[in-house]
Amino acid sequence: MNIVSLLMNELFGTPGDPLGVVIGRLVGGEHGTLDAPAAGLPALLARFDRAGMGTVARSRVGNGPNLPITAEQLRAALGEAEVTDMARHAHQPVADILSQVAQHLPAVVHRLTPDGQLPAARPH
Repeated sequence: MNIVSLLMNELFGTPGDPLGVVIGRLVGGEHGTLDAPAAGLPALLARFDRAGMGTVARSRVGNGPNLPITAEQLRAALGEAEVTDMARHAHQPVADILSQVAQHLPAVVHRLTPDGQLPAARPH
């Protein structure tokens, strides 16, 4: 089991919890490898950067104050196709999954970056 899976189980209690799986895919990539946090977090932060919200997303990585992320900011950063896929995967309405991911994603990012830095990729 990789670090993302372990964290999702710790935070959401049940292996395979739909919300945990959705968030795990966002921060760790779809395949859930040991390198996933190093690959997934920078890609996720880049999506927020492109949407003009890099400061909001990166506030969870650094050691400074954490800025809130709203459901609409999340929708803008991820795009409609990703949001629809998340809702379908979690078997929830789009508004519900956006609200839940916006609520829990900042804590997950913060936990994956305890020293205020993105995790380094593991060598193959």
